[in-house]
Amino acid sequence: ETVKFHLILGIFTTILSFGLWYHLKKAVSTPTQLKIKGASLIMIITITGHLGGNITHGDDYFTEVLPPEIQALLGGDASTTEPLELPADNWEEVEFYSGAIQPILNQNCKSCHNPNKLKGELDLSSFTGIQKGGEDGHILESGNPEESALFSRLVLPKDDDDHMPPKDKRQPRKEEIELIKAWIESGSSENAKLGESAIKVSLVEPFFKRNEIGMQIT
Repeated sequence: ETVKFHLILGIFTTILSFGLWYHLKKAVSTPTQLKIKGASLIMIITITGHLGGNITHGDDYFTEVLPPEIQALLGGDASTTEPLELPADNWEEVEFYSGAIQPILNQNCKSCHNPNKLKGELDLSSFTGIQKGGEDGHILESGNPEESALFSRLVLPKDDDDHMPPKDKRQPRKEEIELIKAWIESGSSENAKLGESAIKVSLVEPFFKRNEIGMQIT
């Protein structure tokens, strides 16, 4: 729909531009009619340009560079997200979904799929939203990651139109994608813990918190 309106407004812009040029060529002064045409042209160019920006950079291209406070004021999701970190000593006790999967989705998907900005009618900010799916239907098939759009779209080639996140957005790490796959294979439970999912420690090891000790050179 955005492309269609962009095309229509582009045609109107062209016609009005030629009309204004012709009027200017014939006019010896600046009558009210000419001022109205000029103002209309400016308005149409502004809207057409904005739709063009939406098409090429996403509908948040204008607001995503604004401070978080202003984004929140405009109805966007301005929450800050931290990369996933798991405790190395008792990672088995961490809930698979809330402690591992949701932080990954928050960092990579939530900016476009949240209650305030439902791209594709899909909310990935909660377990309820994931279960509900979006305009294309369910995105989660428990036990079958290949049939779950939540996973299958992540592993499509970046130039594929169905690849998610869009190629111009931040892409999840390979380890994060593998963790999402393991969660779906384990049954995609909301409350199950990592230790109950029979996953290998090598799968979660990349997310262990590291205690960095500074070095002093004397």
